[in-house]
Amino acid sequence: MTVNHGVIGSSPIRDAFLIINNKFVNFIDTNYWLVMVKLLKHKIKKQSFLIQIMELNNAIKSRHSVRKFKEKKPDWRDIIECIDFARYAPMAGNNFTLKFIIVDEKEKIENIANACQQKFVGEAKYIVVVCSNSSRLVNAYGEKGEKFNKQQVGAAIENFLLKIEEKKLATCWVGYFAEEQIKQILKISENTEIEALFPIGYELEKSYVKREKADIDSILYFNEFKKKRMKEPHHVD
Repeated sequence: MTVNHGVIGSSPIRDAFLIINNKFVNFIDTNYWLVMVKLLKHKIKKQSFLIQIMELNNAIKSRHSVRKFKEKKPDWRDIIECIDFARYAPMAGNNFTLKFIIVDEKEKIENIANACQQKFVGEAKYIVVVCSNSSRLVNAYGEKGEKFNKQQVGAAIENFLLKIEEKKLATCWVGYFAEEQIKQILKISENTEIEALFPIGYELEKSYVKREKADIDSILYFNEFKKKRMKEPHHVD
């Protein structure tokens, strides 16, 4: 019995299923079957990779600040998973300088909202407080340690925010607050700096105004500052 492998419009996936469903498994032509399996695996792997890229693109582009939350309380384990991804941000000398505090006690949330002078903060079911201590970086790199600390804090927070978006949670980066007041509420040591607060919940409504981002031409230069062309125009005599 022979099997026609050259069917017009056929594909590795379709051929594989035809062979299985019709029981035309030609064990003599093992090479063909192995090639089909490899092609099928490659196609699945490629599709999975493309899906991951699309998910990352969507998370980056759809991330936005939310100030109105539903009454539904998020699962605290999802928040911990989002914090866990902050660990994968680049760190100077592999010195992780951040600490995260998850707050879910209602009275403390209300007191923190008062310290922020922003009512919506108190409407969240959780607040994540991000702190850092740059002492190890300063010991290792001198004054530049302070700069490195700020850089890696931002990188870690971005990882956290993207994971928040992927988990269908919502938050807003809050940077205005009475730091000493919050330190007293949460018993944070004096040598630790509060970097930002993140009220966490589910978005109440999706009708937010999408703001235009900076145009790529306004932020990109080539080889030197303010040089907007990679190559100068070539003049032909």
